[in-house]
Amino acid sequence: MRFLNAVFLSAVLLSAAVPEKYRRHHVPRQGITIYTDTLVTHKSDITATEHTAGCSILCPSIEFRLFRKNGEPVRSGLSLPLSHISGIPLTVSAGMLSYTGSAAYFRHPGSRMLKKQQGIQVRLPFLHSREQPLSLAVDFSPPPFRSVFAFTGDSGFLWSAGGTADTENIRFTFTLSGCRFHLKPHKERSWYRSSPVFSPHWYNAGIAEAAAETAYIRTAFAAGIYQNPVSDVRAWVQNQEELTTGNITYTLSLFAADSFFMQDTRLCKIICTDGKELHTPANASLAVQYSDRHLCTKARISVKQKTSAKGALYPEGKAGFHFRYHTKQYTLQAGYTMSHTGTGGTDSHICTAAVARNFFSAKLKTSVQCTFLPDCTVRQYSVRTGAYDAVFPGLSVFFYIKGNSSNMPVSAAGGTVCFKYAYSRVKYRGKFRTVQRF
Repeated sequence: MRFLNAVFLSAVLLSAAVPEKYRRHHVPRQGITIYTDTLVTHKSDITATEHTAGCSILCPSIEFRLFRKNGEPVRSGLSLPLSHISGIPLTVSAGMLSYTGSAAYFRHPGSRMLKKQQGIQVRLPFLHSREQPLSLAVDFSPPPFRSVFAFTGDSGFLWSAGGTADTENIRFTFTLSGCRFHLKPHKERSWYRSSPVFSPHWYNAGIAEAAAETAYIRTAFAAGIYQNPVSDVRAWVQNQEELTTGNITYTLSLFAADSFFMQDTRLCKIICTDGKELHTPANASLAVQYSDRHLCTKARISVKQKTSAKGALYPEGKAGFHFRYHTKQYTLQAGYTMSHTGTGGTDSHICTAAVARNFFSAKLKTSVQCTFLPDCTVRQYSVRTGAYDAVFPGLSVFFYIKGNSSNMPVSAAGGTVCFKYAYSRVKYRGKFRTVQRF
């Protein structure tokens, strides 16, 4: 309580020192949204039904969400943006919150691109979010600074602090993030498992992010450091370069863990904050994208170094090309992805195609995806067709079918009906799904 009082008093003092032109002006939002989702699954003579329902209440000074799935506890969250009441750029959130942004880098380093928005992002629960421990988050962000402090119900702690500096042609952004997490040993035991044996304990981790951006070039850098049970301190680095020339954008991303630089296979994998091991000590990717008013094309190639359960290193490569062409009446999409896995892995080729036709306010769309083996046999396939705003606005209907190359060419089929309706400040979002598995 003393800490929260100190945060609130600091917010008042600092907000008074922030010039008026840098203060945030939120547009008031008001309304109630009701959600329902029903999933019916059939297999042989067994039928299972899942119901999920909830609501979201938006007001200028409060945001509240509540959802419940049958057989599971209620997921709820509350956010109080005090900027609308007092002009202080302070937001207090509580409930079963989830954290993205830098928090995702703690859990899965190197698995995603470095985003422009740095630091920890607080998210209220949504319709299909997972159950999270209760937590409290305080977001104090007087521009150009931003800081977030979060306390989780399992005694964990997350924080991030950073800011932005603008010059005539360059924008600099820098953020520091940290967390306190608890690790438990794996329950599985086997003679070939390379995971170390350790006792449950609390550990710390930190991430530093920096970026510089101009009208044509953006360079971003991130580095993470972890306390681990056996090897004390582990680290990783990631760099991303982006160049835009006219309608073409080039993106280069590089990631490497400390084990990649040391080239020591005896070095244990990094254990991330979610308790899972990092199986990709290095990866690199290059993407080229062209976009104009009607056409968007993208080519991407990536190479990864991965680690098996026994600790052996093997390469994995992917290359793909995708394009999208759209007009007022038609939208065409197509893509091709080839993947190669070394040391006895299976190569695969994935082809996708989709076409959509607009009829006034309605839209019809059909998509096909096939995965081929090197001998051109179909490994998996899926066909999906649907209509948006069919019959009347707000109603959408979809059907799909899936199969594989086994003795059962059709493995699953199903349909989805979505309905949206709004009256004044009350909205309804409903979905009914049915799946037949063979």
